[in-house]
Amino acid sequence: MSERPDNALRQQKVIDALADHRSDAFLTFDANNRRYLSGFTGSAGHVILTAAGERIFISDPRYTERASREAEGFQVIETHVDKGPDLWEAIRTVAIRANVRTLAYEADLVSVAWLQEATAALPDMTFRPTRGLVEGLRRTKDPYEVDALRRAQAITDDVFEHILGHIEPGVAERELATEMRHQIELRGGQNYANLPIVASGPRSAEGHAYATDRRLQEGEFVLMDFGASVDGYYSDMTRTVVCGRADDRQRVVHDLVQRSIADGIAAIRPGVGTFSVKAAGRQVLLDEGYGDYLRPGLGHGIGLQVHEAPFMRNDVPLREGDVITFEPGIYLPGWGGVRIEDAIRVTGTGCEVLARSTRELIEIH
Repeated sequence: MSERPDNALRQQKVIDALADHRSDAFLTFDANNRRYLSGFTGSAGHVILTAAGERIFISDPRYTERASREAEGFQVIETHVDKGPDLWEAIRTVAIRANVRTLAYEADLVSVAWLQEATAALPDMTFRPTRGLVEGLRRTKDPYEVDALRRAQAITDDVFEHILGHIEPGVAERELATEMRHQIELRGGQNYANLPIVASGPRSAEGHAYATDRRLQEGEFVLMDFGASVDGYYSDMTRTVVCGRADDRQRVVHDLVQRSIADGIAAIRPGVGTFSVKAAGRQVLLDEGYGDYLRPGLGHGIGLQVHEAPFMRNDVPLREGDVITFEPGIYLPGWGGVRIEDAIRVTGTGCEVLARSTRELIEIH
């Protein structure tokens, strides 16, 4: 594992792509793309890469010192406004020095109003929209990223083992979620918004029900969907256990979901479409008559974002280096639900499951 990501290589790939977009430079607003290209970890700033090889980081005064330290190889320009007159002036300065007449921007991340203002402020510049330029590069995880993902998953596995000792009748979902967040921090990870999901009893059928003050009862499902962030990279895992002894129906439903995720993972390899993976995982659930109790989403890419390309809602061929989650479930309103989720790295010949936590049904009594 390299100690640092090869940001220079990432930057060069974007610079090389500028010719295809008939642009002299590329501007990013996205915080994750900014970090991916520059290494900057703050909450504001813009990266400009020019076809001539110039690397400019536009910062506000809060982050100038950090940008100078973290954005290695970049010239830092300080501005007082995130989007507005000072930004136009900073772009104009870069344009004059680097002869930038055509600027590529991230169409999904700017408003119509911003583009109108930019066009009015910089009338001599042509703006060209791009979509997924950096996100496409981020799909393929390098050794540095894989190591960060593994460390995030290791924390998640440890916290799952820890929280099993806190599951008992009378404990509130919110108490479990708070304990999980605390344990993630103690282990050197960071938490992310809205998680953990802890849903017990009939609420587990909601799938993404955030923790409430509801208290666990004997003999019901407890669904936990959570993860940690390490060096900006996320883990994402779901397990469903029983508080007490499982009944026959619970065992059957859990076993079907366990078979579903195993079948889906077995189909993962380079060149296989995401819809084929979904179909492989769903088949056992459809065969057993649970087609009306599934969810359309079954997985997503994971990295600097919890949800990133490739998305299983689109049929795209998997590539070596993709890291995706697969998360089948059965959701029975008024009774309960089961979801099992793992993160999987696509290898040259198949795949590697990052989680070590068992998928077997755990009965806590």
